[in-house]
Amino acid sequence: MIKLITFDLDNTLWDVGPVLRRADSDLKRWMNESHPEVLMYYKPDTFAFVKNKISSEHPHKLNLPTFVRMQFLLHCYSLIGLKGVNLERHARNAFDVFHHARNQIDFYPETIPMLNELSKSFALIALSNGNADVEKVGLGNYFVAQYSADSTGKPKPHPAMFKEALDFVGVAATESIHVGDHQVEDVKAAQALGFRTVWLNDKRASRSCSPDAEVSDLKRMLSSIRQLVALHRVRV
Repeated sequence: MIKLITFDLDNTLWDVGPVLRRADSDLKRWMNESHPEVLMYYKPDTFAFVKNKISSEHPHKLNLPTFVRMQFLLHCYSLIGLKGVNLERHARNAFDVFHHARNQIDFYPETIPMLNELSKSFALIALSNGNADVEKVGLGNYFVAQYSADSTGKPKPHPAMFKEALDFVGVAATESIHVGDHQVEDVKAAQALGFRTVWLNDKRASRSCSPDAEVSDLKRMLSSIRQLVALHRVRV
């Protein structure tokens, strides 16, 4: 009997590329109005330098998006001479601008109808390596909980998020389905714990995993989940 369905967020319920580009543009406009000189450092090569530094000094935090973004901003503002409390304040304000825009989402057309339907019968939990917030994006009514790389300190494919979800609802992995777009971080990671899986393969990637179901777009997701649930004697 299926009782829990967990969902990846970025590139599963929305296309994250345009979201991140818009957030980056919003932040640059804000920087230009407050400290335009920082823009000469807010560049990909600086970001790469910061990531390399994190990889060397804090490798366990390299895939924590909020930590990495904050370190990048702290470094950029330090290069224009800010220090101490003033440095922390400006970096935090810059992060807040970025994060606000990062949570302005254009959902796939099928996302909300699908979640609305599934939430009537199952506990839904979001599991994401990104730092979108289901409350801020407007999906809080559908999810009973959310776990992320930031909140657990362990990005997928580490099992931490999946185990947190199971513990929250009090179910076994065999009573659960995970839905996501990544073959390793979603499908293989969830299957290793005993979840049933649905892979969103909208990029038509070559298969290197063996999901219980595969769909090419979200239009087919609800019916695919229904079929998988039916195998376990429960109907949506």
